[in-house]
This record gives sequence, C-alpha cells and structure tokens, in this order.
Amino acid sequence: MHCHFRVEVNHVVGRSGDSKLATDGVSSQHRRIIVEFGKHPLKKVIFEYVDGNMAGYEWRWEVSLERLDSGSFTLSAEQTLIEADDFDEPLEVNPVSGLVLGEDIFEAFQGLVSEICGDGVDFDLEDVAKNVAALDSATGRRFLHGEELLEQRAFRERKTEQIETEARLSRFKSKIEELTSGLSDEAEKLGTTEIRSPKERVQTYLKSRLMRFEELPSKETAFTEVLAWDENVSPSIQDGWTILKYRQTSDIHGTGGICPYCGFEVRAKPLASRWNANCQCGANLDYLGQAHLKNE
Repeated sequence: MHCHFRVEVNHVVGRSGDSKLATDGVSSQHRRIIVEFGKHPLKKVIFEYVDGNMAGYEWRWEVSLERLDSGSFTLSAEQTLIEADDFDEPLEVNPVSGLVLGEDIFEAFQGLVSEICGDGVDFDLEDVAKNVAALDSATGRRFLHGEELLEQRAFRERKTEQIETEARLSRFKSKIEELTSGLSDEAEKLGTTEIRSPKERVQTYLKSRLMRFEELPSKETAFTEVLAWDENVSPSIQDGWTILKYRQTSDIHGTGGICPYCGFEVRAKPLASRWNANCQCGANLDYLGQAHLKNE
C-alpha cells in the first residue's frame, strides 16, 4: 500500500483483521492522522466456518475481504487443515476481485460460501455485515441489504430490456408481417394436442431470433427451421403429456432448440451436453431432442 505521508508507516494486518501501526518518532499531528486511518483495516476476515467428516478430518475456512487503493474490494478464502494426513494440502479457490458495491460483495460472498462450504450453510448476515462495515460503513450497509438491492437491480434491468425489446419489435413489426404473409393463422392439431398456427409459430421464431441477434433471418431459413420440421413430427401421448421431437440447435451462443409447439427458440446452458429447458409456452425441452407439453 502507498500512504501519502512524509513519515514511514508500518501497517500490519493481523489474523484477526486488527490493524497495528508503528508510530515511534512520529509527530503528534501525523500520529493522529495515522491512528484515524488505522481505524479501517485494509483486510479483514468476515466469515469463518469449521467443518469435518466422518473420517475425523477437520478444517477451517476463513473468508476475507480486502479493500484496495482503487476503492474496489477483493473477496478471498483460505483453508486451514486442523486434522489431516501429512500429505494433505489445503484447497485453493480463486479470489473474486473488482467488487465495488456492497450488494456485489454480498452476491460474491454467497457464491463463494456455497462453493467452499456447500449449499445450505447458515451464516449470521448481520455479523458478516458488521465485519464488512469495519472496512467501509456504507459498503457494510449495502451488504446487509444486498438481497433487496440485487432484486431492485434485476427489476430495473428487466424493465430496460423489456423497453428495448418492445422498441426493436416495433421497428420490425411490418417486416415480420411481410415475411409471414400467406401462412395459415389457424391453430393445428397433432393428435389431441392443439398447437399454434404456422403463422404464429414462425412469427414467434422470428421475434426470438430478433431479440437474441438483433436481426431477422431470411424467410427461407425461418420456414425451414420451423415448418419443414413438421413433416418429421409424430406425437406420442404418455401419462397426460404430449411428446414431440424438436429441431435441436447449437452454436456459440448456447445449446437449445426450436419449440415445436410455439416456434420459440429456447436456449439452455452454453454448449451443455445434458440439459432441460423450459419454453415460454410451458413445454419442456430435454437434451434427448424431445419436447414435453402437459395436456390441458
């Protein structure tokens, strides 16, 4: 750390997170400034967790938060082996850097604790927030209300995305109508299951592509992806579910497929080999290439 004082300052952060400052030979004015600065340690353990297993091994995790000169924070975790074999070594996890707001630290903290301690580990949020506040009081307050603040942020992002999507769809509305002109707008039946009309399915596909890539595919591509697949579709009914094969897709944007019931292009995890994804129409698409829709 670089301190802009005309005196040499030795700043030590102990294991408990307390700060110690060497002030021998420092003037009373400078000592006052240094002591006030030392009230806020640069690094502090904000959470400890001791665990073990049936074999008698035991270990402790310490999660620390460090405040950098830039004003950002780094979250890290260190494991200490309490009871272990001589050849055992502590596990290492990657630190999370570049954190600025308390809610970002809260989100990173939840993820890190889940990674090192497993899901369902309880922690006293107020105690952890107090430890964060020792580094910066405002950040500690935002950490304490992290879940609420993250929900508010997600709501704003969804609202912004919705506005942008509606504006984009509005600009391309006439083009989508032009591409789907001549298609039937009558709902179809596959066995006892009613699916959306060819026109609606193709329009849904076009809109989903527009939202993802910000441009429309060609008419030929849309018809091939959505309607040509119908020729190979033969539904089956099992325990109140209609099951259809669907056209699977995979590219740099992720693994997924085109829902045969509504035409929406579903995306699951990026290039995942085994996955299930829910479509907006209620269908469930699995990695085996089957789309399941509950019969009403």
